[in-house]
Amino acid sequence: MLNRIGIIGAGAIGCVVGGLLTKAGRDVTLIDQWPEHVETMRRQGLRLSGTCGEHTVKVKALHLHEAQGLAEPFDAVFVAVKAYD
Repeated sequence: MLNRIGIIGAGAIGCVVGGLLTKAGRDVTLIDQWPEHVETMRRQGLRLSGTCGEHTVKVKALHLHEAQGLAEPFDAVFVAVKAYD
């Protein structure tokens, strides 16, 4: 079982996946490069809306440089960033 899940990239895809996994009871940490976005997620939670309804989910969020200091490894890491040609 995946106990600790990391998601690198807290954009549209990373936030939907991370938010829904968190809502389902998984231990998820979102990792993003934008300090303002990380602080907003920490303060206000993550607001999800769509076909599953409206939800505000309290999430764990780290800035990219903070991830270096993690003491425990993740069981799985999803990379949810844009790719360019």
